[in-house]
Amino acid sequence: DSIHFVSQYRWAVWILGCSPQIGKILFDCLENLFKAYLKKYSLFIDFFLFDYFLAVMYDEIPLVKQLVDNCPYNNPNAYELGNLLNKEFNEDAFVQLKKNNTFHKLSRKQPYFMHTADDKPTFYSVISKL
Repeated sequence: DSIHFVSQYRWAVWILGCSPQIGKILFDCLENLFKAYLKKYSLFIDFFLFDYFLAVMYDEIPLVKQLVDNCPYNNPNAYELGNLLNKEFNEDAFVQLKKNNTFHKLSRKQPYFMHTADDKPTFYSVISKL
C-alpha cells in the first residue's frame, strides 16, 4: 500500500496546517518547488506531485520530518461522512463521527439529496442546516 500511497498516511494535502512561523518555512519551500518545476515543465506530471514534494521535504529537511513525526495520527474516519451524505441521518452515528474526527473530507463532485427515497432526512440535509 505504501508504494502506491505517497504520504503513507503521514499527511493529507487537503488539510495541512501549522503555526505561522513553521508555515512560512514549509509553504515557502513548497512554493519554491512548484515554481522551479513550472519553470521547466508546463504540465503537472502526476496528480500526487504535491505529495511527492512533501515526501522529498520529509526525507531531506529534518524540521519537516520532525513536524510530521510529532503530529499524532488523527481524524481516522475523515472520509466517512462523505460516504454517508445521501444516507438516512442517524444521530448516534453522527455523534460518533464528530467525536473521532475534527475534520471531514467532503466533495462537490456528486449530487446530494435532502431526503432518502422513503422521505427520511439525509446526513446532507441535517449538516446543511448547521
